[in-house]
Order: sequence, then structure tokens, then C-alpha cells
Amino acid sequence: MPLKKIVFILLVIILLPALFYTGYEINSLSTTEKLSAEIYSRQMDAILFSVNQYAWDNVNSWASKLDVALIESQPNTGSDIRGVLLSFLEANRGVSAVFISDSAMNRFTFVNPTTEPTQGELVAELKNSEAVVRRVQRMKRVGYRKIESFTLPRPTGESAEKLVLMFVSNGRERGQLVGLVVDTGFFIQQVLAPKLQEVAGQEFILAIFQQSGSQPVYSTALVQASEIKQKRTVWLFPDHFLGIRAQGETFENLARGRFYRSLLLIVLLDILLLVGAWVVYRNVRREVELARLKSDFVSNVSHELKTPLSLIRMFAETLELGRARSEVKKKEYYRIIGQETERLTHLVNNLLNFSRMEAGKKQFQFQSVDVNAVIKKVLENYEFHLNEHGFDVLLQLTKNLPKIHADEEAVSEALLNLLDNAIKYSHAEKYLAVSTGVHNRMISLDVEDHGSGIAAEHHQKIFEKFYRVFSGLVHNTKGSGLGLTLVKHIMQAHGGDIKVSSLLGKGSRFRLLFPLPRDNKDREDRN
Repeated sequence: MPLKKIVFILLVIILLPALFYTGYEINSLSTTEKLSAEIYSRQMDAILFSVNQYAWDNVNSWASKLDVALIESQPNTGSDIRGVLLSFLEANRGVSAVFISDSAMNRFTFVNPTTEPTQGELVAELKNSEAVVRRVQRMKRVGYRKIESFTLPRPTGESAEKLVLMFVSNGRERGQLVGLVVDTGFFIQQVLAPKLQEVAGQEFILAIFQQSGSQPVYSTALVQASEIKQKRTVWLFPDHFLGIRAQGETFENLARGRFYRSLLLIVLLDILLLVGAWVVYRNVRREVELARLKSDFVSNVSHELKTPLSLIRMFAETLELGRARSEVKKKEYYRIIGQETERLTHLVNNLLNFSRMEAGKKQFQFQSVDVNAVIKKVLENYEFHLNEHGFDVLLQLTKNLPKIHADEEAVSEALLNLLDNAIKYSHAEKYLAVSTGVHNRMISLDVEDHGSGIAAEHHQKIFEKFYRVFSGLVHNTKGSGLGLTLVKHIMQAHGGDIKVSSLLGKGSRFRLLFPLPRDNKDREDRN
């Protein structure tokens, strides 16, 4: 399957649903937070309403008490009414003065323990607010007790007292106008404060401010007017407002923090999906690449097998038909057949050894091995093949090289694969050097050529199974793609390693590193 098609499938199956889901969740989070904020705002509004209603109910209860007391005081003489009003003042310390008037505001009964405000001032205020008085009276006639409040003016500009107006029935059809002069500070501190504390609990801060002030008249905890999140005018005292906010962290901050945490989780989920899609794509791409490499492997191995088989068949038929008339020719044809058979054997051994190593069934026969002796033996057997391709090997073998614990056949196979690669990829300059030595407490075996070389980005990949460099002369040279993989397997089985040093167009050097035997290491440590 083409990689573009795989990318498209991953995009449709994973990435697009993830993007749609992310958008949906972010929108849902935003909607949820707005809904939560609205619900919370309504809850705080309900709290403010309940406090306002509580204050209203308190004043309304005063009116009800006065109504009952006035009805019970019969006959309604001035002295009887005055006594009722005095009793009311003594029972309700938040009220500093009280008066009763007929609906026409002609006759007043005024009780005021202090000198302010005077009856004249109250009458003047009522005359100025006649429209308010008539509105209160009309509401009373339809069965609703309307309470109106306004601030009493003071020469000094202070307004600590409020005049509260209402009508009581007093058993009469038209009713009577009642006015209460309420001490604002006393009412807030003594009547509203306990209610504010009760409602606030451990969740909220409630406070009452003057409309023009920044410091609270009363608050359940330290708070400034700028910190208030919601406020409502106090019904009884229009020049005051009631404010509320959450205790500690504000709801807005909590909601914002929760939104960002949820958003972070969604982003992390998207990242995991993207990483998962990338891993799937990478694995699929690798499988596609592996399938291609396997296909190339079959093609290359077929070519590798076909060439020696064709030569063997051709020379065998020549000999069989008696076309080789001289013994010299016969020996030459026999030698070629033997060489090609050896090439086939080497190729088949590579395939069988790779299969065994992949399955973990390859058995090595470890013994004490002289690396120099193995090199000489391999070069002697490979001499004709080297000469045929025009190579004269430069040997640089370190004398008295310590023996290694290895499988001699496996070491020979590793060296043969390196020599075979050097021959295949050296087209212009026929240079080949084999050397040994000791490096960092490891026995080294180097094979160097001046061939086409390998680009740096391929240095690690060339040891992967079936991998071949698809560029330049390397691509044009046939091979199975298993040689270096087998060499790496062999070196790992021996506890060693293989290193490559190569420049494109300059040649390559492969170094096999074998661990020193334990006794040699101990001897080096003592030295």
C-alpha cells in the first residue's frame, strides 16, 4: 500500500476525529463554565435577595406590631397612642423616633426621645414627599403594605438616619400613616449583621457599603469594594449596597483554573493520539519498507543464484559435449565450476545462517582461535577470486596477537562477507587492506577498501536485514542485503562489535572488535 494512502487513512481515522473531538470538548468546556458561572451568579443573587428580604421583613414586622398594638389601644386617645409608641421605641432600639398621622397628614402624634429630628422637620419632609406618601396609601388600599424609605437631610451633610413610611390599618378604613426614623448603623450592626454571618458561612464574604465609600460599614471578613463580585442596593437604605464574593479563591479563578486543567488534559490526549498515529505510521512505513526490501532481496538473491548456476551449466554442457579439446581448457572449466559452486555455497550458507540466527537456533563452537591464522586461511582460499578481480591484498598483521575465544568458521564467514563487499563496491581503484591489532583492550580486524564508500546517514542502517543503499554505484551492484547483518549477528554472539568508517566516493573501513580472553585481560591489568 502506498505511503500516501496510509497517511490519508491515518488522517481520516485518527487525526480528524481527534480534532473534531477537541473542538467539541473545548466548546463544551466553555459552555459548561458559562453555565456554572451563571448558576453561581444566581446563587449569589439569591443570597443577596434573601438578606434584603430579611431586612424588609424586619421592618414589616414592626409595622404589624404597631398595627396590632394600635388596634388594641381603645379608645384611641392621644395619650393611649403615645403610650403605644413609647412602648414600641423601648422594644426596638433601632428606631430612634416614631410618629403617626392621619391620611391627610393634618394630625400628628410624634414620639422622639432625642431632640433630632424635630416634628417640624419631619412634617416638612413629608410635605416635600407627598407623592411618595400617596403611593404608599394607594398600595395599602389594594391590600399590599408598601414600605418607602428615604434619607433625612442634615445640616452637617450627614445622613445616618432613614425615614421609613408605611400605612397601618388601625381598624380604620383609610388607615394611618406611620413613620419610623431608623438608625442605619444600629440596624446594620444589630439586625443585619447576625443574618449576614449566618448566610456567609465558610463559603462567602458579605459586606454592606455606602454607595460612595470603599470601606465597608459592616463585613463578615476583610474585603474592599473593588473585590466585590456582585452587589445589590439595600432596599431599605438606597444609599447603601450589599456586596458578596467567594471566600478565598474567587469562583472565576476556580472556573478558569478548571477550564485550563481540562484543556490541558485534552491537549495531552491529542498529543498521545498524535504520537500513537506517528508510531503507527512509522511501523507501517517500516513494514512497507521491509516488504520492499524483501522483494528486492528475492530479486537480488535470484540474480545471485542465477549467475553462478548459468556458468556452471554452460561449462558443464561444454565439457559434456566434448568441446574442450585440451586438458588445459578442461582444467580451467573445472576450476570455474568449482569457484562458482563455492560462490553458491557461500550464498546458501549466508541464507541458512541468517535463518538460524533469526530463529535463535544458530550454534557456535567456541574455542581458542588465532585471528591471523584465520585471515591467512581465508585469503588463501579466496586468492583466485581476488586475483580474478584484480585485487592484491595488503596484509598488516600484528605479531604475537593474543588468541580469542571464538567460532573459527563464524569468524571466517564474517571476514568473507567483508571481503566480498569490498570487491563488489570497488570499481575504479582495486585496493584492499587487511590488518589486525589491539585497541582499547579489544582484538581488532580491519578490512579497508578504496571503493564507492557509504554516506554517513546510512552507516547504521546498512546492518539492518535486507537494507541496501539505493544510490550511485551501490544501487547498481547486486547483493542479498544480508552480509553485514550476518556479520553484526556474529560479532554480537562473540560479545564484540563492528564499526564502520566511510566517506562517499573515498572508500570504507570495517573493523571487527573481539573481546580479549579473561587471562589476557588479567595480565594487562597486572602490567
